[in-house]
Amino acid sequence: MNFSRLDRYFPDDARGTGVTGKVLLRCMALRRDRVRDCQVMREAPQGMGFGRAALRAERTYRLRVFDAMGKRTYDEWVYFEAVFNSRD
Repeated sequence: MNFSRLDRYFPDDARGTGVTGKVLLRCMALRRDRVRDCQVMREAPQGMGFGRAALRAERTYRLRVFDAMGKRTYDEWVYFEAVFNSRD
């Protein structure tokens, strides 16, 4: 999964600090590789706005979910990590 689009959501509180943020999200996987109803399960470091930023970026996430047999599945809860890399 490519999260290069997350740059525009990088939290202002963390800009210029050189900090990388990681957010574990739980989202409902939909058709057309989209997600909805994302929830922050964990964020690091805390208090810098990465969880809030990951939720704001929900519309940009694209993922495909497959079952054990390799068949696409939909309407399932999935977990994934959004990583915010500092360019400073």
